[in-house]
Order: sequence, then structure tokens, then C-alpha cells
Amino acid sequence: KLDETNALLNTQGLGQMEGIPVEVYLADGYYGLFTLNTKKDDKTFGMDSDNPKHEVISVELADHVFRDPKATIDEKNYLTEIHDAPSANVKSNFEKLVQFINQSTPDDFVKHLGDYIDVKSCINTMLYGILSKEYDYYSKSCLLCTWNDGAYFYMVPYDLDSTWGIAEDGNDPWFDFEGLIKDPNQNSFISNHGQNRLFERIYEYFKPEVKKQYDLLRSTVWKNSDIIQAFKHFIDEIPEAAFEHEQQKWTALPSAKITDFAQIQNFIIQRGNAMDDFMNNHFLAQESSTGSAPTTSSQPTTPQAQPTEPKQ
Repeated sequence: KLDETNALLNTQGLGQMEGIPVEVYLADGYYGLFTLNTKKDDKTFGMDSDNPKHEVISVELADHVFRDPKATIDEKNYLTEIHDAPSANVKSNFEKLVQFINQSTPDDFVKHLGDYIDVKSCINTMLYGILSKEYDYYSKSCLLCTWNDGAYFYMVPYDLDSTWGIAEDGNDPWFDFEGLIKDPNQNSFISNHGQNRLFERIYEYFKPEVKKQYDLLRSTVWKNSDIIQAFKHFIDEIPEAAFEHEQQKWTALPSAKITDFAQIQNFIIQRGNAMDDFMNNHFLAQESSTGSAPTTSSQPTTPQAQPTEPKQ
């Protein structure tokens, strides 16, 4: 398992899409400021497209992900990115994973989830989505990578748009902590109650592991100052004239007046502090919506490659 997931360490972006800022001109003129992005191909994930055991499964469902125990790779709700169709083993092993997520007892879920998928990669994806207020982290931003025919999966976050307080219409995406503090059993994009079944059960039954990983990340690569600096570095690569040219071209952008470094910095600080308060003072104190969490767990030990900084 370690050798397989370490394939990501040999990639340029650790399995993340990379965006290079560019100004686009076509035959009929200037179209604006874009990012030229890498794509979901074998090179991005340290795979070989000639090897049928290498595959990436993407989620196309908008909600209720991994909640149907009969789900399969149908190239509609769940589809393959490396090959036109999955190998028989990849398809079968994906079905076993989904069945386990839905049908295992709480004790079996905690003890054996790590037999199917790298648990810390799921925790990282979930925590980053919550921290950054990523609009669809629980659904269309989940990728499952396998280098061994689906015998073991590794989750990688994808897309990372509509984060840090900016959605496509300039409004702030929902899912705040206040409602969940008042009612831990309400439908929520934080607890995933009623949404992503894998994240929902990890949130319920892996609380000590989730809290420990959050503390580690917030004390190292996810400090407010480090996230802010990552954005500043990216924004500073773009000349001010390019931003002005973009706003002159698209004068009706709903987020034009608030989408800047100051907004991102402000949101990162406020969101980070709010999540710290939730994780430190409420998360462990809240009981599972389906009863007490199992008392024993087998915490996976696979070291994780952290997601690269998001691009907006």
C-alpha cells in the first residue's frame, strides 16, 4: 500500500490540478484572465494508461454520494478517468467498498475501513473541504485513485473551486458551524448527515483520528499564515494590469467588488478561527447521530501527501 500510494510523490502536483494564470486572446479579441490547468490523466496521478490496474474514479453525483449499496461504476454517477471503462477487478472492488461503507457495523467500519481505502486521505479531503468551505467537496470534488486494480483506494480532492467564501455568483457558500452546534443531527455539509455516506461515518466514528489529524495540519501546513501566503504568492504572479484588463472586459462579474486578496485573507482568518473553536470545543463533545462511537479503532499509519494550495 505504501509503495502504491507513494506514486503520487513522483508527480509534479501530488495528484492535484495545477493552474497557470494566462490571458486568453482568440481571433475575435480578448476573452479575459484564465488559468491553464493540468488535466485528470495518468501523469497527474503517477499512473500508466497502458496498465489496466491503474485507475481514477470520479464522482458525478451532486449529492447523496456513496449512499446506495448497489452503486457501481456506470460511467454516469461514478466514472473512470484513465480508461474508457474499468477493469473487472476495479469495478468489483469499488462495489465492495461501497457495500462496506453502507452495510458494515460501526465496529467493523472502524476496524476495517483501512483495508479498503486510505483513511487519512479521506480525513484530509473532508477536513480541507470544511475548512475552505469548498462548495462540493463532498461530491464532485472526490477522486478515488488505485494503482492495484481497486484492491486499495486513495482519495484525492479535485477541483477546489468555490472556496474561501467565493461561489460562482459572488455569494458566500453555505455550511457554517452555528447550526450544527445547536443541533448535531441536522443535515449538514460539515457532518455530512444525509450527504456523503463515507464522510458521514468517518465524522461519526473516527472522531479521535479526525481531531488528531486536524490538530496536526493546523499546526503545520494549514496555518492561517501559510494559507494566506500561498494565495499571495499566486496572486503576485499576475500583473495588476491583467486584473484591470479582466474587469474592463467583464464589467458585470457579481464578485468583482469583493474578490481580491483582502477578502481571501479576511475569510481565511475568520473561517480558520471558527473551525478551531468548533473542533476544540464542540466536535468531540457531540455524540454520534446513530449512537456512541466504537471504543476501539485501528488508525491507519500511511503517511499523507498534503493537497497543494487551491487556486482561485
